Amino acid sequence: MNPALTVLVAADDPLVLGIFRDVVDGEEATRMVVARSGTQALDYARKFSPDCVFSSASLDGLDGLELCRRIRADRRLGYTLFGLLANDIDREMRAAAVDAGVDDFLSGPPEPDEVRVRLRRMARVRDQLKRLRVDERCDAEAALHLDQVFSLLVHLIDSVLPGAAVRGSAVASSALKIANRFEVPEHLLRDLEIAARLCEIGKVVTPATGEDGTVENVQADHLPVYVMSSKAVMRQVSWLREAAEVVGSIAENWDGTGLPDRLYKGQIPLRSRILRILIDFHQALTGPGAHDPLEIVARLAEHGGTRYDPVVVLHFQTVIGDVPEKKWQGHGTLIAVRDLKDGMILSEDLFTSSGVKLLARGATLTGATLEVIKRRNQVDPILEGAWIRRETP
Repeated sequence: MNPALTVLVAADDPLVLGIFRDVVDGEEATRMVVARSGTQALDYARKFSPDCVFSSASLDGLDGLELCRRIRADRRLGYTLFGLLANDIDREMRAAAVDAGVDDFLSGPPEPDEVRVRLRRMARVRDQLKRLRVDERCDAEAALHLDQVFSLLVHLIDSVLPGAAVRGSAVASSALKIANRFEVPEHLLRDLEIAARLCEIGKVVTPATGEDGTVENVQADHLPVYVMSSKAVMRQVSWLREAAEVVGSIAENWDGTGLPDRLYKGQIPLRSRILRILIDFHQALTGPGAHDPLEIVARLAEHGGTRYDPVVVLHFQTVIGDVPEKKWQGHGTLIAVRDLKDGMILSEDLFTSSGVKLLARGATLTGATLEVIKRRNQVDPILEGAWIRRETP
């Protein structure tokens, strides 16, 4: 056995303690701690952090099952193995013990060979658990590093394309809501979120150039161009490859007229179909001029069956375009951001698409606040407009 196996034996029967002592003395690098009551056993467990505990079912203070429950409730002792000693272990007691977290059972008084086998088995399990903890720490550190790299990429894109981080976050949020309506498996959602937030990286790393070598921003912003550039970049990183495939099909059209492969209907990955309409929506929102989000939703819906998957369009309208019925029945009127005027009073709190609260209900709009609202709307859209009291101008 590996060094430093600590065994806590909680029992008040001298015969049981003697059997364990004889076995432990014959094992390499194994030490035994004795507790004669359940309360003392819990104190020793917290003090010595044993690898395994063998406890009599009946003890003063805490019985064996309650001792096991207390040990399981202590996060510092979460990996401690627990064996229960009892003269008669019936089916009801076994079920209660398993519920309490007992790992093994010994009839008492146990045979020395039986104790020896149990100790060696627990030592092997202890070693496996230690390796598992090391693996878990490595996995956690790796996941942290990946998250940091992901955040760095998002900030890189946003530093070159101001507003891209907020836009990507809004697309990701809506995409996950639509995906849930399709019951997309949970393990596919992370790559959908990554694709939504990194899909504009192609605009940063490979802008298109004209014949004279100058950058053509319009062409670089063209959806089929930048998503293919994004795919090429993301495929260079192993943990981004699945998201890269999602990004690479965003410019495909439902009717087979899209790029790069002219995929038709169901040949287009569902996650790509979801992102397509959301990206087009946010591009229209943040483009030149003032825009009414509800008008954009209606305009995009006209392309259902040609550019977009008709079923995706329906869910898109529900997630983005629909306003809850109770809103229409309230004391306010929904006004597009471009139509807001000085002196209007908000009947509801005003939020952006990312959840930032700009103004509270009852606030009176002024020239200064209108400028703030309109500037914010360019980078973090106020999707449904603002609710204004009906009695105001």
